[in-house]
Amino acid sequence: MSLFADDLKLYTCYKIDALHNDLHTAVNRLTEWAKLWQLQIAIPKCSLFRIFNPQWNVSESVQQVTHNIDGLVLPLVDQIRDLGVHHNCRLKYDKHICLIVHNAYKRALLILKCFHTRDREILTLAFCTYVRPLLKFACQIWSPKYRYLIDKIESVGLQRFFTRKLHGVSNLSYLDRLHVLGLEALEHRRLIHDLILLQIFARFN
Repeated sequence: MSLFADDLKLYTCYKIDALHNDLHTAVNRLTEWAKLWQLQIAIPKCSLFRIFNPQWNVSESVQQVTHNIDGLVLPLVDQIRDLGVHHNCRLKYDKHICLIVHNAYKRALLILKCFHTRDREILTLAFCTYVRPLLKFACQIWSPKYRYLIDKIESVGLQRFFTRKLHGVSNLSYLDRLHVLGLEALEHRRLIHDLILLQIFARFN
């Protein structure tokens, strides 16, 4: 079980050709506990999410396993949004990356459109405050390993595009613009976050 604020996840793992009742038992116990303490479960927000390789031969008995709360069957979904991150059954994050790039692009355009000042320090600060957090939230989970996704985050509408619009640095190369503005490549920042997370794990383990 994992808890975060009012969000709860019950999870288990089992071999692909086997059946286990531990998750079913946990759901039933959760329902009984909620009734005892008069807490209402938001059943429409609940779903069943399996992580597996679609190329595996999943037995029909496993595919038909369902779970229910108060008689309502939980829908089986291929993708789910959990604490702001979109996951799919293969733990690929293409959709999540496309969404955050799209949102960051719109926000970057709004900054360039709505700010009357062309002062590059102010615009850079606005970018770091309002755009960059979209591109680093929970990046330790979805950080891409494929070059086309890395380039998509780095260039499409983001730092590469934004810094090219700033006065006095538009004629410089991307790396030179980052150096003048005191910024780091987004890929480099994700690497730093990964190393920090590994250091934390090593300290507590």
